[in-house]
Amino acid sequence: MKTLISLFFLILLMFSVSAQSDSGDILIDNGTILTVTNGVLRGSDILIRDGKIHKIAKNIKPGNARVIDAAGLYVLPGIIDA
Repeated sequence: MKTLISLFFLILLMFSVSAQSDSGDILIDNGTILTVTNGVLRGSDILIRDGKIHKIAKNIKPGNARVIDAAGLYVLPGIIDA
């Protein structure tokens, strides 16, 4: 249940981030990322640039990106095939 609540708030956070202007990079740091093609990626980062996922990897250097700490949370990036 705790995981479900954490997931809900992370999704809510993602919607609030996407509602902001697309200027500036965002780094979602140290989350457990659930992907369709690569399975579960633990302790990984997502760099969002210009409103789109630019890179998924471990230990991405944030530069001047706004950092969101996702430690202990699950992230579901774009689970669609468009």
